Amino acid sequence: MVHFRGINLSLCCLCIFFLLTNATNTTSDRESLTEVTFVTGFPTQKTLIWGMHVVPPFAFYDSTKTGNAQFTGLVPELAALLEPVLNVKFTFVLGAPSTPENEEAVLSTLDIEKDANDLPPGVTKAHLAGGGIHVSANRSLAVRFSTPFFETGYRLVVAVPPISHDPLSFGAPFHDLLWLVVAIEILLISVAIYFMEAPAASFSQESDLADGQIAGMWDSLYMACTFMLGTADKAPKTWGGKMALLAHGWFMLIIIASYTANLASFLVMGALTPSVSGWADVTSSGGKLSLALPRGGTQESFLAWEEHHYGYKFNVTWTTTMAEAYDLVATGAADATFDDEAIAQYYLLKQVADPCALMAVGRTFHTVFYGLAFALDDMDFIPFSEAIVLLRETGAVSKLATKYQVGAGGEKAEADQVAQCAGGSNSGVLVVEDFWGLIGIIAGVLAFSFAIHVAERYGGGAKV
Repeated sequence: MVHFRGINLSLCCLCIFFLLTNATNTTSDRESLTEVTFVTGFPTQKTLIWGMHVVPPFAFYDSTKTGNAQFTGLVPELAALLEPVLNVKFTFVLGAPSTPENEEAVLSTLDIEKDANDLPPGVTKAHLAGGGIHVSANRSLAVRFSTPFFETGYRLVVAVPPISHDPLSFGAPFHDLLWLVVAIEILLISVAIYFMEAPAASFSQESDLADGQIAGMWDSLYMACTFMLGTADKAPKTWGGKMALLAHGWFMLIIIASYTANLASFLVMGALTPSVSGWADVTSSGGKLSLALPRGGTQESFLAWEEHHYGYKFNVTWTTTMAEAYDLVATGAADATFDDEAIAQYYLLKQVADPCALMAVGRTFHTVFYGLAFALDDMDFIPFSEAIVLLRETGAVSKLATKYQVGAGGEKAEADQVAQCAGGSNSGVLVVEDFWGLIGIIAGVLAFSFAIHVAERYGGGAKV
């Protein structure tokens, strides 16, 4: 019996030892997996030709320079980060010299079956292509894409509304019905004060209100208004009057605080409300809103897909470049255009002649991805994808986006630009035209006060 107990004890010890060892190994394996940063680069350094798709701020081209120095921007800097990871060197070439913005023209240089002599003049056969090239299902039938290095979406761009001045803009923070409620509240409080305080209508003979019914009513209205504005020189004597003014003061405290909190935004930003506020306005217009877009771009494919699947109708003026589309919108020849948000942000902040002529509106729609493109039978897209994942995980790509003010990195700059351009291309400074209504009201009250003064002075000394 002792013998079996010894065996059982030994087996228990072995089981415990096995479980502890296995747990330790599992923990070690998990830790090692979370620390993996190895990317399968090339065993010997390779020099690859990179066909650059030129689209600022992802890729700039300067013809006055030579070699790789001709190209700057987010993508060339991304390439510099990829070189040590993959053990490669890149030689940048212009993907499509005649149409550097055309993605399809750049992708056509990846066909390794095509003889170099068959390519257009000035076009160099490339091992990969990159810039602002969209990853799409149709293109994936002709080329292979790496893991996307950037994600964005289309953003609608419209002209900044012309400057308009409303002489009654000071009343914009409140709806007309709310202004009516405020006026009725003042009248009701003045009536309550009259019946509680006026000697002609109250049991109290001690009052700050003038004698007489008409004079007493005017005085009670004056007390309610001055109490609201904080300039009161009269005070109620009865507890009923005091409670009425206390309720009136609380009501006016909330009203005035709400008014002043919203007044600035209504006066400054009111002019920045365009008639087109998002993509839904375009699709619901049935073609009444006109678009300006470059022919042959991904926008054309997107519109064709929208027409086929949803039956939308679009009125489009086709241009050669995106810059021409922006110009048509700025001059009023078209109602809107749309571009990748990252590219639109940069153009509106850095490249447009008048930074207050155009503005981006609405949310992004139709998410798009940027990737590096390779020939269909080229398997180099695998190590490139691994390297891109590594750079995204380490935050290197996010830092580049912040540096070039695209995507999330460009939201603050875009908001600052809109604030500077509030009210149109001149500035967001308020002008006298915005206050003619208020000036007219004050002038009317002042004229009425002089009429009362004349009646008091030449009416035999009697107070009105």
